[in-house]
Amino acid sequence: MVKRKSERIEAAVLLCMAVCFFMTAVWKPVTCKAEDAAKEDPVTVQDDAALLMEEEADWLKDTAERLAEKSGWNIIVATCAEASGKTAQQTCEDYFDTYTHSENGISCLIDMANREIYLATAGEAILCLNDDRIDNILDDAFEAVAEQDYAQCLYLMITGADSAYEAGIPDNAKVYDRDTGKTEVYRKLTTFEILWAVLAAVLAGGIVFSVILGRYRLKWGTYQYDFHKSGFFRPGYQKDQLINKTVTHRRIPKNTNSSANRSAGSRNRSTVHTGSGGRRYGGGGRRF
Repeated sequence: MVKRKSERIEAAVLLCMAVCFFMTAVWKPVTCKAEDAAKEDPVTVQDDAALLMEEEADWLKDTAERLAEKSGWNIIVATCAEASGKTAQQTCEDYFDTYTHSENGISCLIDMANREIYLATAGEAILCLNDDRIDNILDDAFEAVAEQDYAQCLYLMITGADSAYEAGIPDNAKVYDRDTGKTEVYRKLTTFEILWAVLAAVLAGGIVFSVILGRYRLKWGTYQYDFHKSGFFRPGYQKDQLINKTVTHRRIPKNTNSSANRSAGSRNRSTVHTGSGGRRYGGGGRRF
């Protein structure tokens, strides 16, 4: 009798352990899926400074979703009242790092602590929104924030980015990394250039093939190269010896017209840096 009672207790304990294990196994994946779903949302509106009415937040989200759908970018629309000692640039980029996992997108911020609006770009958006285009967007958005029309200010940032995306990456776009001082040039190939390159490659290959075929008068399936009689290998040793060396020094004059150089070099240029999260960002801001 005592043995049966002990067996029942052990069975009950094992059953409880099995139930707990099952609940743990089921609960964790559900939680992870919920978190992943939140991260996969391409648009986030975060009104931490309470500057927007509910209708305005919905309006901005709808506008941003239209851009996100056609561009594939992630878009952050945010306001903040406390920056915790960070600049508007750092705060804007931190919002993007926190609410997105994508490498492409924009972050639009009204920073009431630093009294600054900021537009940060990442990935493909860096090339579409170069320094000149960002300046034009911020000029329009500044007028709205100066009149305390915060929803309109953020709306103009989103629609300005939309227009830049529609315009596409400019020809000979440049990316200047202010951390390293290096400039990368991106050149787009047109459809005509791609087709011409393919056609030239086909023609060149056909010409080479025809010349070889005509010179050796090869016939398919009847010709075999006898490498035993015609092939040979002669090992040898060769050593290069330096006989003479000539060094020519030439003085290259500097161009003193630095303002003209800056103007020409900044055309279609996007200035970038590495953010605190390790991602490369472009962007710009306006104080109000």
